[in-house]
Amino acid sequence: MKYIYCLGLFLFISTTSYGQYSTRYLYKPYDYDTLQGFRVGIVPSALINRWLGYQGKVSYRFGRYEVELNAGYLKGTDNAEPYHGYRIRPVYKIYTVEDGNGAYYWGIGALLRQLNIDADGTFSRFNNSFFQTLDFELDQRMLGGYGLFGVLMPLYKDRFFLDFYVAGGFAQLKTQHFNIPDDAELLYDLPFFSVDSRGAGSLRYPIALVHISFSVQL
Repeated sequence: MKYIYCLGLFLFISTTSYGQYSTRYLYKPYDYDTLQGFRVGIVPSALINRWLGYQGKVSYRFGRYEVELNAGYLKGTDNAEPYHGYRIRPVYKIYTVEDGNGAYYWGIGALLRQLNIDADGTFSRFNNSFFQTLDFELDQRMLGGYGLFGVLMPLYKDRFFLDFYVAGGFAQLKTQHFNIPDDAELLYDLPFFSVDSRGAGSLRYPIALVHISFSVQL
């Protein structure tokens, strides 16, 4: 709950900070009316994420505000272990400064990531009687929130755009194990050393994001 309060405070500060830019926004010779309405696009930065995904987005701008939804299908291998899942990121943006070079904005976003990993690990069996490597299913769900700052840059005739933002926030990772014998205990790194701990349970930690996307105005 405290993360929600922090995000709300960030949104309030971002909104009030608009006042110092209002004159430039209202009287600039930039045809921002062409930026109203829907845009659709692809998110190449999802291809260089640790959890590689094929991600698209759709956004709708009204006035100086914009809502955006990113959704991606995740599939690949990590440390030779195949995984699949999905990622959803809703975003709310407030545009503050716009000129011929681009439109700058602040915003907040949320992140939901679901992963199913075909994993293997070392287990102790029957109260440390012996150790054994077993295959098992690792289920991870991340839920987080973040603040962001970015720029939307026109590429061609005010219809094609490059969108770039950086973000930081907090997330909670919940991990569950499946297909493990009742007597087996997984040996894993302590959360202090790894934010992606394989230990069953919940873990909170900070997150950082870099977003790069290309979109077209409809």
